[in-house]
Amino acid sequence: MKGLYIQQCKEHPPKIHDLVKLAKSSQLEVADDNLRFMNQLNRFNIEGRYPEYKNSIKAVANYEFTYEILLKTQELIKCLKSLKQ
Repeated sequence: MKGLYIQQCKEHPPKIHDLVKLAKSSQLEVADDNLRFMNQLNRFNIEGRYPEYKNSIKAVANYEFTYEILLKTQELIKCLKSLKQ
């Protein structure tokens, strides 16, 4: 996302990890369903940084859930790469 921000805005991105804020501030036309998924990914980024949240992640991150997130992430990457061109 930060690479796309740089390409679009021609400046350094803000020092944040919020994918949705980066997408919106870069003026990219990201579909609403992709923004919702980015928001879901943001949650894992925040929760993964703090030890007290690790058990809550482990509670939901079974094989099926993790595989689904992986597939959706791969699709998101394809969509973002298409915006780059």
